[in-house]
Amino acid sequence: STDPKISKKSEKNNDIQTFCALYPTVRRICFSSGQGTAARFAKANRTWLATAGAFSLADSDATRTVFAKHVPPIPVATVRGNSAARHVEGP
Repeated sequence: STDPKISKKSEKNNDIQTFCALYPTVRRICFSSGQGTAARFAKANRTWLATAGAFSLADSDATRTVFAKHVPPIPVATVRGNSAARHVEGP
């Protein structure tokens, strides 16, 4: 939740990495509530995002603004042939 009444000290992230491992058909993670939510996800999942080939980025300025520094670039041919890569879309 991004409810402003939640204090930073009590904020707890959902374990999306485990969720995706349990449900491997998840291919897309979208953030429709803004760059703040996407940035929180990026901060909580830096190691996972840095895993080569695990993610591809949507072609949008908002997505690149939040995720480009966390997700290593992968060749287009790899993205097309790698059904395991999750596609990240920003707000």
